[in-house]
Amino acid sequence: MVDSHLEGGTGVTYSDGSISIGQSVGTSDDVRFNNVRVDGTLHSDDITGSNVTVSNDLVVSGNLRVNGTQTIVNSTTLDIGDRKIVVNADGGSIDNAGIIANVNGVEHEFVYTSSNNALGTSGELNIGGNVTGNLVGAMTMTCHIIPLTGNTYDIGSPDRQIRDIYVSNNTIYLGEVTTLSVDETTSQLKIKRRKTDVIPKAITDADNSITPEDILTATFGASHGRHLSDLRLGDYMRYARNNLTVGGK
Repeated sequence: MVDSHLEGGTGVTYSDGSISIGQSVGTSDDVRFNNVRVDGTLHSDDITGSNVTVSNDLVVSGNLRVNGTQTIVNSTTLDIGDRKIVVNADGGSIDNAGIIANVNGVEHEFVYTSSNNALGTSGELNIGGNVTGNLVGAMTMTCHIIPLTGNTYDIGSPDRQIRDIYVSNNTIYLGEVTTLSVDETTSQLKIKRRKTDVIPKAITDADNSITPEDILTATFGASHGRHLSDLRLGDYMRYARNNLTVGGK
């Protein structure tokens, strides 16, 4: 008899000419195993599991949809062929939507805020090329406009002039020693040369105990061998910014 030579293995039973594995395995049945290893190629229209681990490449020919609350990609390079990346795709009302870069534990953001209706950054924004196009609406400043390199960049050009410039009743500096200002009493335009051998009045008004040596040492170091005439306007501004409160700044 053949039956006497047949018996079930691990997870398999044989009885009365029938081999059973504890569940139906028809083409339309839902079959469940604990762990399945495929050394070759696995083709499937639907794979469902609480955890799926792929040790080599995973190629998805169709769309990839993630329904969880978090997607973690632990790769060093992420290449995306799409032209656009959409965040907050459901269109819900949300603040701070954008991109966050974590550098040495510090998060740097480039995000949209609904309160300003604009994209913004939590740090400096460096633009390597030209910025062209129309500026629609007003540009609001909350900081100084300072060029990266001195005596290099222009405002306007000979054939593209700025129409009007509005300044408060302060001083316009032309180079290091020449100033242009308006007398509040007489409304007269005054041109002066800055005295390079004395400390600017704005600094002595803030603290009249400051000596030339204080500023020279702070600027050039203890063994400087310099004079007040060696100081530039930027040196005075840095000293005042680091040591004084001048004009509310």
